[in-house]
Amino acid sequence: MQETEARIFIEDALTDPQKLARLDKAFADECQAILDDRTRNVFRAISTLKAKTKDSFCYNGDSWWNCPPVLGDFWFSSTPWQADTIKLYETASKVAEKLR
Repeated sequence: MQETEARIFIEDALTDPQKLARLDKAFADECQAILDDRTRNVFRAISTLKAKTKDSFCYNGDSWWNCPPVLGDFWFSSTPWQADTIKLYETASKVAEKLR
């Protein structure tokens, strides 16, 4: 829940023109990259990690509700997710500092 709140806080700053104006472009781009990376990792974690086509993994159709994402879960467990969570919290803290 806290990770979701941190993400929403950052997204709010990136989508509100007045708040975004208070962030420098490089930092805003960094924030967006962190959020994008987290979204990709969530999709990988709920995926079967079995390629349907050469360009995509199985997210829909025969995805997590039809066949358990055991491989995606194993993949996620092997990632530095704790460090990524700390990075998210630190980024939210930096956003808060810049918006003061």
